[in-house]
Amino acid sequence: MIDLHTHTLFSDGELLPSELVYRAKVNGYSAICLADHADISIMDF
Repeated sequence: MIDLHTHTLFSDGELLPSELVYRAKVNGYSAICLADHADISIMDF
């Protein structure tokens, strides 16, 4: 199983990228794609 549209807490998701990858592995996913939305409000300039 694959999921080509996931989001992390750096966009509108709820998990850190590492937690998302961990959960995908535990649930048997062979591939995922992080598809976060661009949002400069989280960037530190």
